Amino acid sequence: MTNHNRNWERTHRRIAQAVFALWSKKPINKITVNEVCQIVGINRSTFYEHFDSIYAVSDETGADVYNVLLTFFYPETGKFYLSNNVKDGAVHFLKMIKADQSFYRIYFAQMNVLPFGHEEELYQRLYDALVEPYHQRHPELTNLELDYMLSAFESSIAMILRQWTQSDFKDPESSLARVITMQPLIAQFMDDQD
Repeated sequence: MTNHNRNWERTHRRIAQAVFALWSKKPINKITVNEVCQIVGINRSTFYEHFDSIYAVSDETGADVYNVLLTFFYPETGKFYLSNNVKDGAVHFLKMIKADQSFYRIYFAQMNVLPFGHEEELYQRLYDALVEPYHQRHPELTNLELDYMLSAFESSIAMILRQWTQSDFKDPESSLARVITMQPLIAQFMDDQD
C-alpha cells in the first residue's frame, strides 16, 4: 500500500464524505464527479488521483467496512467467531454496524440486491464458516438447498439491518441479536453452547 501524506489522506476522506452526503439524498448513479469536486473544493484531476469513479468511492468504503466485519466473523484463525456466547457476539456485531451508522444507513437504504455475490470472497468465507458446519449436521441437504439457505440468511439479516437503520437504530441490539441468533445458520452455534 502506498504511503500518502496527511493532506492526501484528508482529501481522500473528504471525497468519500461528500459522496456519502450526496448518496444520502439521491441514488449513487445520479451523483457526478463535478458535484463532489464542488463540495470538496478540488478539481476533477484531483478527484481522479484518488478514485476512478463515484462507484469506486462506495466500493472502497464498503470494502473497508466489510474487512472490519470479516475480521469479526472470520478472524485469521479460520474459525467462525461469535465470541464465547453467540448472542453476545451478535450484539457486538450490531454495535459495529451502529458505530458505522452513516455508511450503513445509506447502504441499506439504497440496497436493491443481496449484499454478497457468489463470486465475492465474503460470500465464500461465510459459506465456509456457516454453511459447511450446517451441512455436516444435515448431510441430506443438497448444495443447491445450502446455497439458498445462505441467500435466505443474507436476505433476512440485510432486511433486519435495513429496518433497524431506517428506524434510526432505536431498537435495542439485544432484541435484534435474539432474532439473528434464531436463524438456522447461526442457531447451530447456539446448540454448541448448551
